[in-house]
Order: sequence, then C-alpha cells, then structure tokens
Amino acid sequence: MNKIDFLNELYHYIRRLPRDERNKIMREYREYFSKGEEAGKTERQICMELGSPYECARRFLGDTPPENTKPMKNNKNF
Repeated sequence: MNKIDFLNELYHYIRRLPRDERNKIMREYREYFSKGEEAGKTERQICMELGSPYECARRFLGDTPPENTKPMKNNKNF
C-alpha cells in the first residue's frame, strides 16, 4: 500500500465524522507521512508502522465500527 491508497481508505472509513474532526485526522496522517519521508522511510514502511487504515479509523470512531466497503480507486477526497 502507498500513501495515497492509505489516505483514501482512511478517509473512506472516517467520512461520517464531522468535517472539522475528519480534516484534523487527515492532516495528522499527512504530516506523519511527511515526517517519515523526511527521515528516509518509504511510503510502504510508514504504512506498515501505522497498520491498516481500518484499524486507524476504529481509534476515532469509538463503538461505531467503520463500514466494511472499500473506497473507489483513485478517489482523492482528502
């Protein structure tokens, strides 16, 4: 998985959150990727560190599980 795929899938799972919260989460993950890349890590390594987008989304959704559907390819909502 690469950065774009990860962020698209994460966005897909958290899309029901309020816009401000969703934007904050996406900004934090983009920054994590930027800092990792600056440190010489590959996108794949960063994705491995983060775990699956589904599991990341679960941290923000509490008791409401993310939807199990996959986002459309090349869906750049973030």
